[in-house]
Amino acid sequence: MGLRFRRSLKIAPGIKLNFNKNSRSITFGARGAHYTINSKGKRTSSVGIPGTGLSYSTTTTKKKRKKTKETPSDYYLQEHQESGLQDGIMHNQQPSSNSYTQGRKSPGKKNKFFVPAIIAGVIIFLAIIGNLLGDPLKSIELTAPNVQQLETFKPLTITVSTDPSNFTLAESDIYTSGGAASLRNGSIYFSASTPGKYRIYVKHKDITSNTITVSVDTKEAILAAIAKKEEEKKKAEEERKKAEEEKKKAEEEKKKAEEEKRKAEEAKKQQEAAAQASASSAPSHTTHQSNENAQVFSETSETVWITKTGSKYHRRNNCGRTNSSNARAVSRSSAEAMGLGPCDKCY
Repeated sequence: MGLRFRRSLKIAPGIKLNFNKNSRSITFGARGAHYTINSKGKRTSSVGIPGTGLSYSTTTTKKKRKKTKETPSDYYLQEHQESGLQDGIMHNQQPSSNSYTQGRKSPGKKNKFFVPAIIAGVIIFLAIIGNLLGDPLKSIELTAPNVQQLETFKPLTITVSTDPSNFTLAESDIYTSGGAASLRNGSIYFSASTPGKYRIYVKHKDITSNTITVSVDTKEAILAAIAKKEEEKKKAEEERKKAEEEKKKAEEEKKKAEEEKRKAEEAKKQQEAAAQASASSAPSHTTHQSNENAQVFSETSETVWITKTGSKYHRRNNCGRTNSSNARAVSRSSAEAMGLGPCDKCY
């Protein structure tokens, strides 16, 4: 397997200079359309639809002129035919090989540095124009699928979006903390052989994209992590169901206690109603006796007014027959016990 070398250098928007082991070339165009001129005369045109993998390319090669081998005699004869000395040459003289090599330069050498000089001039011109116009790139955004862990050696496709959308980035604009990354058809293909966390971002001059962080691990470790996560998820679901059952049981017990309380209150109300009904159905003389007793108690406990010298007790201390300054209050039973009678005016 032979050694290969290739390097691309972006010198202006839409223009790249390519180097390899045997030649140099310059590429014009943007994403989806390229035209490349090789220092050996090879020209390649390619047109494709980005993101589909469909493309068409044609290659043309500059035909080389067929060189005819001239002998020293032919060259000598041609030179002297033009000067009118053909007869002397044909009969008496033979040219030497030194005179041929000294009088004629080897063909094709004057064009040896022509193509490289043209390419260098175009590069310098375009570099100046690129610096004057400036870089139209405004922003770069990276989008990756939602992959929690990437398997080793398995590629991850990261979509690159630029503003403007037709701006062409170089592979040298990709920066990673490890692994391998390549740029094809507007997407970055990243892979790593060693487990770990990797960061991928794109930077072109002073424009930097967002950073994509991806965890890489072996297939066995990823499967073990998935199994552990499923086990934890199952355990959490069981705990959730258990908590719901306990909550449901507590609600049922609470409902049961409220029902028992309601029944107890109803029973109490029924007992009170029964007691009231039995009290209302007692004999009338009992009620009358109770009323009389209450009246007697009310009368004996009534407050009346008496004087020091009076023989009557009064309802008021100013009924007209009492001196309010000498009257004092006593119970009716006490006044009657003292032999006093009711006032005719008050009672």
